[in-house]
Amino acid sequence: MFRRNREGAGLPLPEGGFRRYTAVLGTNLWKLIELNLLFLLFCLPVVTIPAALCGMNRVCMLLIRNGYCFLWDDFWQEFRRSFKRTLLPGLLFGLLTAAGYYCMSLGLSNSGLALWSTLFWALGMVCTAAGLCWGSYFFALTSLLEQDVPGILKNAGLLCILRPLRALGTLGIHLLAAFFLTVFYPLSLPLLLFFIPMLVQFSVCFLVNTLADSYILKADE
Repeated sequence: MFRRNREGAGLPLPEGGFRRYTAVLGTNLWKLIELNLLFLLFCLPVVTIPAALCGMNRVCMLLIRNGYCFLWDDFWQEFRRSFKRTLLPGLLFGLLTAAGYYCMSLGLSNSGLALWSTLFWALGMVCTAAGLCWGSYFFALTSLLEQDVPGILKNAGLLCILRPLRALGTLGIHLLAAFFLTVFYPLSLPLLLFFIPMLVQFSVCFLVNTLADSYILKADE
């Protein structure tokens, strides 16, 4: 209440960069906390996780691009729209990430065999990066673009290749969140409940949004 009534309240949000990121996040913090709870609720049947991700990303994209959204309506509409068409891509990215973890565990267990250990570690890191980066871009673009699944898969992969540092930043966000949850468990459980998933997806959507504007949306226009 005090934030909204102070001098300067109601001014336009910064147009881009870190200032817009913090402004949108701070202005809509309670709405994003509600979004986090809604996302976790819709993830309870594991098969709905891909659609729940799309619903969360849709809300984040609308806040980033427009500064406002209708939380339940936008989440539910995107959830219903994306449920069937994201099942197979969600399985693909889940298998890639699981394969990466398995290969890295093989690399660790075969540490006495230098060549095999190196190969397993390399394959594991590639699979993990593909599952997390390509998957994150896909689910973010699904909530933004009116394209079929093959087109979104292609665009997501191309964006990862065109801007590899941005893709590595996306990977770093996921790994940092996983590290924090693991190291500080069980103290991190309340943060998982209220903050971490929405903060991760909001950050990923912010990164992907600028790429989509530069390479896809403006190009189409």
